[in-house]
Amino acid sequence: MTNILCPCCLGEGKIPLSVHLEETLAIIPKSGSITAPEIADALSITASNATHRLLDLKTLGKIDRERNGVCWHYRRIANHRK
Repeated sequence: MTNILCPCCLGEGKIPLSVHLEETLAIIPKSGSITAPEIADALSITASNATHRLLDLKTLGKIDRERNGVCWHYRRIANHRK
């Protein structure tokens, strides 16, 4: 039987982030936090799209969020899964 490598992860079991999630993650500072409207302004997308991207990154374990008043503040997780 021949092993067939997955075209997404090349057999490593790690699926790379989409281009959109990569660019969103790149905007989030290494230290400190950022809000969805700030991401939306930086990427010229709607706040709703920014929120969806941030929630996807949170689900993947790349970022964490904390409520500060009426806004969620998103920050990178120091030792996120690669």
